[in-house]
Formats: sequence, C-alpha cells, structure tokens
Amino acid sequence: YTLNLRSAPQLKKLIFEDLGMPVVEYTDSGAPSTSKDALKKFKSMTKDDGTPKYPIADYILKYRDASKLMSDFIKNIDTISTPDGFMFSSVKQFLETGRVSVSNPNYQSYNDTVKKYISPRKDYYMMDSDYSSVEIRIMMSMAQEQAMIDYLFDPDSDYHTLKASQMFSIPYELVSKTQRGAAKGVNFGIVYGMGDASLGENVTGVRSAESTTYGAKLRKLYFKGMDVTEDFIAQNLEKAVANRYAETYFGRRRYFPPNMRIGSVKRQGGNHPIQGTAADLYKQAMVNLYSNIIDRGWWGKFLLPCFVHDEIVMEAHNSINPAVAMKLVRESLMLDLEGWCPLYIGFGFGSHWYNAKKTEIPVQLQQEIIDKYGVKGWYQGDNGNRYYFTPEGEMLRNKTAVIGENKYSFDESGVATLLEGVDYGRVVVEHLD
Repeated sequence: YTLNLRSAPQLKKLIFEDLGMPVVEYTDSGAPSTSKDALKKFKSMTKDDGTPKYPIADYILKYRDASKLMSDFIKNIDTISTPDGFMFSSVKQFLETGRVSVSNPNYQSYNDTVKKYISPRKDYYMMDSDYSSVEIRIMMSMAQEQAMIDYLFDPDSDYHTLKASQMFSIPYELVSKTQRGAAKGVNFGIVYGMGDASLGENVTGVRSAESTTYGAKLRKLYFKGMDVTEDFIAQNLEKAVANRYAETYFGRRRYFPPNMRIGSVKRQGGNHPIQGTAADLYKQAMVNLYSNIIDRGWWGKFLLPCFVHDEIVMEAHNSINPAVAMKLVRESLMLDLEGWCPLYIGFGFGSHWYNAKKTEIPVQLQQEIIDKYGVKGWYQGDNGNRYYFTPEGEMLRNKTAVIGENKYSFDESGVATLLEGVDYGRVVVEHLD
C-alpha cells in the first residue's frame, strides 16, 4: 500500500474509504476533515475492552508532530535563529478570530519536546501564564448565568465534573472519568457552536440518526437549569444568520461571506462571541502587562517573547523576584469586568519553557504567595549563595549594603558576601552605602 501522508486526498481515501472510519468533523466547505482535532477524536475512541478503536490516528498524529518539528524547527534552525541562538518570530495580530498568529518560526505549534529547548537568555529565567477555563467563564459571564458565576468564584471548582453531576443526576463525588469526559465534550462542543449531530458524533465517535438524537439529549441535559445560557447561545446563532456577522463582548465583529454554508455560519456565529472575546481579553491583558512593566522600570529586564493563544511566555532577569513578577502578571491578566466571574490564571516559572509550563502554581497558593512575598519577594538561594532584594523587588548587585546590623558586598550576579556582623538570615534592606 503506497501512501503519502502529506497528501490530503490520499489520507482521506485511507481513513474514510479503505478503513471505513466515520466522519467526525467537517471543513467549512462541507468536506470530511482529517484535521488534528478530528484525529484526536479518533484517537480517543476505544473498543469495549478499552483498546484503541482506531490506532492509526495516533500514528498519524505522531507523524505530523515529528514532521512539523523537522520542517519548522530542526531543518530550518539556521534560518530561524541567529548564530548565538536567538529566534525572532513575525507576529500577525489582525486575524478574523482576533487571535495572534506567529510565523518564521511558528512556536505556537511546538510540542513539549521542543519547549525543553526554548530557554531564556543568560541571567534570566522563564515564566508561563495562561487563563483557566476561560471560554466557560466568558460564556457564563456574558450570558449572566448568575448561579454559575457565583460557583466559578471558587478557584477549586471543576466545572466539567459539576455539569456531569447535573447531566447524569449523580452526586458530584461519584462522577466517573468517562462521565466527566462526556460532559467536557458537550461543554466544548457548545462553545465551538456544534449542532446536535456534531455533539452526538463528538461524544460517541459515530455520525448517525441515533447519535444525533443522543446529541440533542445531551444538549438538553447540559442546559438543565441554565435557561439564560441556552437563550444566549440560541440568540447568537440567530443573529449570525440574520446579520451575517457575530460580535464579541467588546463589539468586535466577524463578518461571514454570502457563500458560506448556513451550518458554518451557525458554528462560527456561536463560537465567535466566546472565543473572539477570549482573544480580545488576551490582547487587553498584554497591553496591561507591557504598561505595568514600563511603570515598574523593568524595560529590558522583563520580556514577552512568545504569544500562544491565551498563554504568554515571559523572560525575567534574575534581579526580579518571581513572587513580585507573579503579582504583576496576575494584576495585568486577571481583568476585573463588572458582573463577571474571576478570570483566574495559571502561573509557573523555571529554567526553560517546558519547566515553566509544567510547574504551575495553584490559584489559591498564588494568592498566598503574593500576600506574603508579592512586595518584597522571597529569599532565593543557589548552591549556598544568598541574594537580597529591595522592597521594590530589585536584586542588589555591584553594591555594599547594610542589612540590619550586618554589612554585605554584592557582586554583579547578586551573590552576597558577609563583610561585618553575624548572618542571621534574609531581612529587608534598610540602608544602602
């Protein structure tokens, strides 16, 4: 069997004709899709014994990841980076969706393997922050579903488990992984503007009259007790078809061409008010973050190298304490909109992008750290070395300083050496020579 995996026609023939796999997603033109999302749906389908129903989907996804890594990163490393290892992508911020896209290189597509090689420059560390369940929070806030808005104030709330509990009429504590997964599939299906047929297909993996009926049933269960949100979604679809455009919370419109299929208009018309608003919020947050960096005098010390949908990757100089940086990031990204639930964020830091992404600090712990260390920072050590910070969060470097009754000298890296007195531990700088 000869096959070119890069050929869309050949791949569609393999999947839908030769292997007889069901259509789980369509393109805007109405053709069966072999997109990444479609392949992930195939990958998630299992037989009764728990084994993969379509194992080929996993192989194709791995091939695409490896192929993209080779074409976008390894093969072009000499052209996308400077001789000393820096990369500068082009940024395009006026897409129809409102999101930011990047190219040359497109780091938004990098997998975890590549992220381990995206490191900050010398004497800097890396931070990563993204929004938590932002689409759900936006949908409930825009619809003004008050009970859900109140529920989402709890940073430990699990919306998908709650919906599964309500949909299947079982106690919250007894929701299974499968039931939570089904509720999550409906959650995101609603956000992405899916109809009953797509909802049923998204959950069951099969498109049929039965799965469409099941999708309609799940939709009804999902909106149980959420009449306001159901009306909000329905009105978005009606307006999109009638006006041929959809609007975000801030009034930014996305227009739909006259020849676009009604199904696609409804899908994007249901999606844009939510995901488009997420894109608007992200851009406003980036403006806030940049302004706050300037106000703190951190120009050149606090950098914004990577924009990834609702995630921001940052570099901070070692002279900026991570606790102080986290406080500034939270103040910039957690926009306070009247009548909305909180827009909580994830935050982590480390030696490279992967570490920063995977060492996420829980929301409640974030606030505890900020309350305790957000102004003066915490003590940081490295192989027994000691570092000190001013109340503004700046590391002392190339100075001598009187701290309490002790006198220290600080080298250019910020390492402290006791000159006079007894070192009892970290204290706030009281006087500088």
